Amino acid sequence: MDPECAANGVSITAEVTRVGMGAVPAEPQGDMMVLTVSLKETHQWVLIGSATRKKYRNPMLHRRRRISVLIPDCLLNNSAIAFHRNDRHCRDLIGETLECFSEVLTAGQGVSLAHWCSAVPDDLVQHIRWRAERIPVHLNVSCKVRLHVTVHFVYSEPMALLLGCISHSSVVAAAASQQCAICLDNMVQGADVLYLPSCRHGFHMQCILRWFEWGTICPMCRGQCRQFLPAPYMHQHP
Repeated sequence: MDPECAANGVSITAEVTRVGMGAVPAEPQGDMMVLTVSLKETHQWVLIGSATRKKYRNPMLHRRRRISVLIPDCLLNNSAIAFHRNDRHCRDLIGETLECFSEVLTAGQGVSLAHWCSAVPDDLVQHIRWRAERIPVHLNVSCKVRLHVTVHFVYSEPMALLLGCISHSSVVAAAASQQCAICLDNMVQGADVLYLPSCRHGFHMQCILRWFEWGTICPMCRGQCRQFLPAPYMHQHP
């Protein structure tokens, strides 16, 4: 796999392996949360032609990393609402902390804060709030969470080819009289249409993406579009 290839799909799953909460004497430093994360990174390459030949390169697994992070006071104290009394604030706090792990991922630049926040399990924030409600308000809360996090990157050649064609062409609003040669439906006014840069034939964006899963030629004139793959993807083909 060429390290210069940008992943065009990413998913993050987080599994809670342990939650410990308790009360500590009220001190100036306030509440505390410690995250211990077991991080696994996987990569999958989906080749053009996978719709017929199931061409998937084996996932590349990186060694797991165990990292403990004490959430800094600047994050704990950035709201008048304690993290353990508000589900949204708790989720954002954990997500902002997990975001620092982007630095240890080989393709971490493609992972946004929204990805990390959406991976925080709902039952975790609800459990933290439920446990915190049983701690007297005059005491500080100490929370220790263990997570097993998997970050899965997908390198899709069909999507890369679509993006390459877009960069060499234009996406415009179709005329009502035009018909997509793939689905045979009219390309309604305002719909996103890609005109292939090699021949200027137009198709619905989603239709031509599905077509690229089978091959790289224009479905109307059989013109070749493979040359519009980004250079790092082209290096994967002899």
